[in-house]
Amino acid sequence: MTQGRQAHHNYLKTSSTLSDVSSPGLIRLESSFPCQSESMSFERTVSTFDEGNTIVVRPPSLPFNSTFLGKESISGRAAKQFLERCEYWRTEMQRALRMGKTIFCFCAEPCTTVGESPLHPQEKLVYSNYRLFPIKNAARVFLPRRGRRTQLVGAQDCFSKFWNEFREYAEYRAHLRDTNLRPLIRTSDGALIVGGSLEFQNAESRSGFLVFLPDMNLGEVATEDPKNKAEILDRHH
Repeated sequence: MTQGRQAHHNYLKTSSTLSDVSSPGLIRLESSFPCQSESMSFERTVSTFDEGNTIVVRPPSLPFNSTFLGKESISGRAAKQFLERCEYWRTEMQRALRMGKTIFCFCAEPCTTVGESPLHPQEKLVYSNYRLFPIKNAARVFLPRRGRRTQLVGAQDCFSKFWNEFREYAEYRAHLRDTNLRPLIRTSDGALIVGGSLEFQNAESRSGFLVFLPDMNLGEVATEDPKNKAEILDRHH
C-alpha cells in the first residue's frame, strides 16, 4: 500500500471511532496497535503524538476578550496564552509530520481578528483560529465559504469510498488557497478547493500528510444508522 493510500486507510479506521468532531479545539489521537483513542483540548500542552498513528484536529475558538475598531478582539493574557498554545501545537504537528504521521483537520469556519501583540501592545497582530497549523499566513489560506455540494478531484481510491458514504454529513465552512496544496475536494462547480492535503518529507524521505476536510459530524451516522460505524466502514476496506 502506498503512503497516500495508507493515509486514507488510517483515516477510515480513525473515523470508525469518532463520535463527534464538532468541539472547537478538539485534538484526537488514534492508535491501532493497540486499538485505543484519546481526546485532548487545545488548552492542554502535553502532547502524546508519539503514541498514535493518526491525529484528528479541529481549529479552536478565538478567545475574544476586548474590542478593536468596534470588532471583537484579543488582548493581554488571553492573547499571550493563545499564541503560546498555537506555537506549541504547531511545533508538535511539525514533529509528528516529520515522523511520517497523518494529521486530519475538519475545517471549522475560519475566524480572524486584529488584536494586541503581547510583547508590544501598541502593535497589532492578525489572529486566526488556524494559526496552530504549520502553514504560513493561515489567515490568507483559509477563507469563509459555506455549502454542501462538492465533487472529488480525480480518482481517490479508498478515500472516495469513504466520501461517497459520508458526504451527506459534511458541510464545508472554508475554502483553501495554497499553491502547495493537493486538491482532494472541490465545490460542485470546481471553482474552489474545500479539501486538500500537504505532504511533509523528512531527510529519510518519509512522508507525513496534513489533510484538510470539510466539517463533519460523524455522530449523526450512529444516530441514523442502527449499525455500528465500524461495520459501515469495514465494507470499504
